[in-house]
Amino acid sequence: MNNSLFKENRLLQVINLKKYFGGVKAVDGVSFHIDKGEKVAIIGPNGAGKSTLINLISGYLLPTDGKIIYQGKSLEKTSMIKRVQMGIVRSWQIPQLFESLTVKEALITSILSRNKKIYNMWKDVNKYMQKQIIQEVTELCLSFNLRETKPVKELSEGERKLLDVALSFSLQPELLLLDEPTSGVSSYEKFNIIDMILRVALEKKTTVIVVEHDIEVVQKYFPRIIFMNEGKILYDGSFDTLMGEESLKYLLGG
Repeated sequence: MNNSLFKENRLLQVINLKKYFGGVKAVDGVSFHIDKGEKVAIIGPNGAGKSTLINLISGYLLPTDGKIIYQGKSLEKTSMIKRVQMGIVRSWQIPQLFESLTVKEALITSILSRNKKIYNMWKDVNKYMQKQIIQEVTELCLSFNLRETKPVKELSEGERKLLDVALSFSLQPELLLLDEPTSGVSSYEKFNIIDMILRVALEKKTTVIVVEHDIEVVQKYFPRIIFMNEGKILYDGSFDTLMGEESLKYLLGG
């Protein structure tokens, strides 16, 4: 390990991380760090390796080589479930939701899973814990403007995105990884979604890394940008400085 990159007080450190699929170098020697409380956007053209990087940090994929250090602990062989328990939680570009449940039932299920219980054991949860869970569900629905009784299958695309993020917050993340939370929604909805996410993240002191394709969203909300292309990080800094890099502007489509 390169000791110059490793510092005990970093929330997350990624060191020379690689993920190869045969001859395809999806992530190719990536190194960066994230401090607690940061809001970071990962951008770049299609196929740059952005989602693969999120998959590696969350544990959905295991790396070919390199280090992932979270709160001083090496994660390369740590399961996705264990990482969730440690505080690393992700949402998905296409939300993975239970269509047969209501919003309230979906959130209760997630909170019960956090407490290592399952939904059909709800009747066995003591009254005090039931009350606490219902209060938490109500607060999440208020934070994300979701109606508790609405069936998941009847949610709009924007509401599905918000429920997916609410489910992520119900797992009490310290590090939240979001994969294109504004994809497939209207111009009005995209700002509303990011507003809600970052407001709740600030309230809960959650660190956020977002893979985002919408440059308007990136410019408005994220003080730090990581630009990827062909599996590598080409830039790590502010949006304004990035726009001064002509070669990277070209990759972003001007």
